[in-house]
Amino acid sequence: MTVGIPSERVRRLEVVVREETPILPKIAFVLISLASLGGAIFTGTDLGMRGPALILRWLTLWSIALSGGFLVWRGWYTKSTESDADPERVRAYNRDAGPRARQVARLIALVVVFGAAGPWVAGYLDGRPLLRYLLFLGSCLLALLLLLDVGTTVLARMAAGVAFLLLAGWAYADAGVGVAGLLRMVHFSAFSLWVGGALWNIAVAMPTGRIHASIDAVLAQAHQLDRFRLVVRFVLPSIILTGIAMASAYRGRPLGWWERFPGALIPAKVAIILALVTVFILCPLFRQCSPVKGVCDVRDLDDASGKGISPHDPPLVTVDNRHVPCAMGLIRADETMRSLPSGAKLEIKSKDVYAPMEVKLWAERSGYPLLLQERRGVWLARYHRFVLRRP
Repeated sequence: MTVGIPSERVRRLEVVVREETPILPKIAFVLISLASLGGAIFTGTDLGMRGPALILRWLTLWSIALSGGFLVWRGWYTKSTESDADPERVRAYNRDAGPRARQVARLIALVVVFGAAGPWVAGYLDGRPLLRYLLFLGSCLLALLLLLDVGTTVLARMAAGVAFLLLAGWAYADAGVGVAGLLRMVHFSAFSLWVGGALWNIAVAMPTGRIHASIDAVLAQAHQLDRFRLVVRFVLPSIILTGIAMASAYRGRPLGWWERFPGALIPAKVAIILALVTVFILCPLFRQCSPVKGVCDVRDLDDASGKGISPHDPPLVTVDNRHVPCAMGLIRADETMRSLPSGAKLEIKSKDVYAPMEVKLWAERSGYPLLLQERRGVWLARYHRFVLRRP
């Protein structure tokens, strides 16, 4: 539901699409991939692997986990109908997300095929040929399902099931049964849900949202993202707690061991996870979840909540100059204002320190009433916001 926005106003709001693509989700994706690389190298080294075999084993696990979380978004987070949204527009958004999802899934399938060689370079599987063949054939099956139409819910869920069974197989191969194997399975699954979901948001949700700038599409994206963020709230502590539990097996090692390879990989991974926690907090705070206003928080659509704006005002036309030099920004604002009908309102956002003086001067010379001037955002993300009316 559209929390904080009266239902009778939803259809009167306007969607704003920022020109810049949010960078924090991409940083999070890179960080969690690096954390998994460090963990896989440490575990592989502990299991007797060396050299390129370590990287191939990581690629195997990373591609399977990436597939699992990616398919979970398609199979469970995506709905054909959403509350407070027009079903036809939601279906149109999902239809356009389908081709992008299939394209990304096929690229993942290529990585999964390459990673299918992982069981053959894992020397600790030499005495377990049946498990080795099952892991190899499972990767081949997963790649095949990814190459098919993951746009269908049933197939996506089936492929996700295969991915998590493969993760369970690798957890058993690495740590056996019992508490150690369970901890590794939970760790793998939590990582999968986060990294795969992050990929869907970056490669599917964001670009599809740009071409569906409607309130209903924003609501659909916001609900899907909320489902993902709810899962991440459990995933994040699961990764941390299982990681600590697995690392506790090495607590008796001397200090020098933690300072050298491979022991140093554990504190390095902890540092990356802490950075991920920071990014997870900053993403919604700085509205970095999506370039489409309202996806991070649907209440952002309610421009009328701003100081000095009546709840009965028409939607604003926005010119986002936060990443544009002030002079160029004024040219853009002037061109946009000239295209508006009489009585329409223009919202200008700028980070330029001279914006308060220059926008005010431009408004006075052009005869545009300045209705609102304020500061928004936090620290490096602070910016000036102006609302003017076309006479």
